Amino acid sequence: FPYTTLFRSVELVQDITEKKILEAEMLHSSKMAMIGTMASSIAHEVGNPLSSISTRLKLLESQKDLGFIEKSIPLLQKEIERIKRIVRGISQFGKPPKEVWSVCQINKIITETIEMLKLHKIAKNYNIVANLDNELPQTLASYDQLKQVFLNLGLNAFEAMENGGTMTIETNYESGNIIVKFKDTGKGINEKILDRIFNPFFSTKEQGTGLGLFIVYHIIQAHGGEIKSYSKMDTGSTFTIILPIQQHSK
Repeated sequence: FPYTTLFRSVELVQDITEKKILEAEMLHSSKMAMIGTMASSIAHEVGNPLSSISTRLKLLESQKDLGFIEKSIPLLQKEIERIKRIVRGISQFGKPPKEVWSVCQINKIITETIEMLKLHKIAKNYNIVANLDNELPQTLASYDQLKQVFLNLGLNAFEAMENGGTMTIETNYESGNIIVKFKDTGKGINEKILDRIFNPFFSTKEQGTGLGLFIVYHIIQAHGGEIKSYSKMDTGSTFTIILPIQQHSK
């Protein structure tokens, strides 16, 4: 009997070990696949404006027409600005180190975000409603990066409501998680592309880099949370953030 118990214990430990190894290999493969996708996407996104700049500069070498030169300058500046936006977005991709995290009150970050959104040049066309849970607990987080998330979602809501509308921001506490919702009354997102909006470099905007929601997704994941999207055409969209309460490690 003792021998059988020991044998079964060894089998159990072996099964758990093999499972952990398999999980680690799958996680590594997933990360490598993501890095490959990012590298390919970055090469493509930066390569296009660089190619345009290179072609235009070659044309300028053989051109003596002042009008062509004057027309080329803003085009070159536009492509350079696009590269700068892409690089800036990539630089924000890194996971916020726990050393710089602090105890945060989510409602305070949202209130400050709303004040910033009200200063936006098109804010007068929109109504912002805040339904914030006053009993919301504090959590350990990266203050600046969460503000970046909320600003991004707020500005996206503005852009989705082309002719004005209402954005509602809600917070509440459920089962150890802080829930934050951004709702708009905009044009909505086609369900055919809804599952792609968090992908890197995917954008429905003409001047968009496709990094905004991808960075939002990554920041929330780095905080151990998740973000979900729901949308209905001509009705609006809702982005729901689920943030687990994080405490100082002892």
